[in-house]
Amino acid sequence: MEKIGIIIQARINSTRLPAKVMLNLKGKPILQHIVERCRKTNADEVIVATSKNKKDDIIEDFCRKNNYKYYRGSESDVLSRFFECANQFSIKHIIRATADDPFIDYELMNDMIKKYSEGDWDCVNNESPLTFPYGMNCCIFSYSALKNMSENAKGDDREHVVTYMYKNKDKFRILNIKSDEDYSRYRATVDTIDDYYRAHEIYSKFYLKNNFFGLKEFINFFKEEENEK
Repeated sequence: MEKIGIIIQARINSTRLPAKVMLNLKGKPILQHIVERCRKTNADEVIVATSKNKKDDIIEDFCRKNNYKYYRGSESDVLSRFFECANQFSIKHIIRATADDPFIDYELMNDMIKKYSEGDWDCVNNESPLTFPYGMNCCIFSYSALKNMSENAKGDDREHVVTYMYKNKDKFRILNIKSDEDYSRYRATVDTIDDYYRAHEIYSKFYLKNNFFGLKEFINFFKEEENEK
């Protein structure tokens, strides 16, 4: 199979929780946890895709310091940033990840890569519709699908990368992976200060035992919490 690359979109200028991708989580920036988790997958390459905004120099500096591959493109047109990044690194199959999701599960991502490689799919995702915890959602799609989106998506669809494809499912071969139950009510992302405190709580419980704890531990944490109420 041709090169599979994970592109992690990251920027400092977030509205609700500024600089969240660089916030400390058990001794490491959130972005570092995400890169390390992505490197556990069967993907060939992991690239941090940030913007050309001066504020995002800190992300480039961080990538340089840690020898992470990175790309800088448009801040608002994230779709063009992905397309240019895929061209720059000759990626033929793209996995989209975001830098505010410190609970992404590499085994879940590997399962999606396997299903994608076994079928003639433009996209395999677990987010349209979403049944996994919000923040453990991801998708893998072909370069041709990315090119199609880049050429045809308009407006807000360019900010969110794959929404054009999900709005036009009749034009793409898409497989949606569903969890055994609907866990979409659980938040596995860091978008607010409350999310950040909760991430610390969950990492404090699992991280020292297993740096790459995933979906099973995350679900058990919330189910135990619900049972105590």
